[in-house]
Amino acid sequence: MQKKYLSFLLSLSLLPVCLEVDLSVPGFPEMALTLGIQEKLLQQSVAWNFLGFFIGALIYGPCSEHFGRRFTLLTGFFIMTLGAWGCVLTQSIYAFSYARFIQGLGAGAPAVLVFTIISDSFSLKQTERLIGFMNAFLTLCMAGAPGLGCLLVRLYGWKSTYWLLALLSGSVFILLVFYLPESLKTKKKFSFYSFKQDFLKLLRSPDFMIAAITPSLLFTFYMGFVVTAPLLYCHIFNTSLFSYGLYQSFFLGVFAFVSLLSSKITTYFGKKETLIFSNTLIMAGSLSLVVTGIFFPESPFLTTASMSFYSIGFALAYPLLFSRSLSLFPVLKGLSTSLIMSLRMLISAFSLFCLSNAYQHSLLSLAFALLPLALLFMSGIILLHHKKLKSC
Repeated sequence: MQKKYLSFLLSLSLLPVCLEVDLSVPGFPEMALTLGIQEKLLQQSVAWNFLGFFIGALIYGPCSEHFGRRFTLLTGFFIMTLGAWGCVLTQSIYAFSYARFIQGLGAGAPAVLVFTIISDSFSLKQTERLIGFMNAFLTLCMAGAPGLGCLLVRLYGWKSTYWLLALLSGSVFILLVFYLPESLKTKKKFSFYSFKQDFLKLLRSPDFMIAAITPSLLFTFYMGFVVTAPLLYCHIFNTSLFSYGLYQSFFLGVFAFVSLLSSKITTYFGKKETLIFSNTLIMAGSLSLVVTGIFFPESPFLTTASMSFYSIGFALAYPLLFSRSLSLFPVLKGLSTSLIMSLRMLISAFSLFCLSNAYQHSLLSLAFALLPLALLFMSGIILLHHKKLKSC
C-alpha cells in the first residue's frame, strides 16, 4: 500500500475516536427528555466510555508487540464498532452506558496504535509532517462536530449522531480489513514478567507520574465542561440548540487554531515563556468561570469567553507537558504512551462520575466542580519546577 494512502487511512481510523463525544453530546438534552432520565446518567455514560478506554489503552500497546499492529488494531476497532452499534440499538440508559463502555474499550486501539504504526512506517521527518497534518485535520473535524451534531439532532433526533458514528466506524473497519498492512517487522515474545517490571518502573517514578498526570488534568477539565455544556446552555442559559452549537464550536475552534500554531508559538517565545503564559490563561479561564457563575450566572457569552481563554492555555501547555512525560523513559515509549493515555482516561472517568453528582443545574456548581482540577494542575506544575524538569 502506498504511504500516502496509508496516512489517509490512519487519519480516518482516528476520526470515530475523536468525534464520539463532541458529535454526540448535543443530543443530551433531547435524550434526557425522551428517555425520562436524570441528566447525570448521561454524564456518567461518558465516564463509562472513558473507563473502557482506560482499560483498552493499557493493553493494546503491549499486545501489538506480540500479535502485530494489524491484528491488534483490527480487534480493537471491531470492538469499538460493536459498541457504536450497541448505542444505536439499545433502549435503556443502562444498556446504553454498557455499549459506551464497549465502544471506549475498543477506541483505545486506534488511539494508541495509529501513531505507533506511523512511527514504524515513516522516517522521523515524514512522521513529524504527517502528525502535523493529522492534528490539523482532526482538530478541524472536532471543531465542526458540535455544529454537525446539533444539525443532526434537530433534523433526525438524538439517535442520528450515534447512527453516524456507527456507520463511520463500520465503514472504516472494512477499509482497514482490506488495506491496512502489517508495520511491525519483528514480533516479540510476550513476557508478563518483563511487562510487569517495566510497568512498575514507570509507576514508581515520581517524575514520570507527575509529568503524566499533570496534562491529564487539563484534558479532564476540558471534557468535563464539554460533556455538561449542552445541559448548561440549553436548560440554564435557555439558548437554542443551534446557538449552543455555535458557542461550543467557537471555543473548540479556538483550541484547534491554537493547536495548529502551538509549535511555532513555542519556537518563537521559548518553552519556559510559553508555559508561563499558558498557565496564566488556564487559571484566568478557570477563575473567570467562577466569577461569571457568581455575577453573571446566565451569560453564555462570558462563559464561552472564559472557556476560550482556558482553551488557548490548554492548547499551548499540553504538547510541552506530554512530550516531557514521553522523554523520561525513551526505551519504554510504547508502554509510556499506553500508561499516559490510560491514566488520562481513568482520571477523566472518575472526575466525570464526581462531576455528575456535583453539578446542580447552575454554572457556579460546574465552575466549582472543575476548579480543583485547575488547582491540582498548578500544583503539578510547581512540583515539576521544583524537580527542575528542564523541558518545563
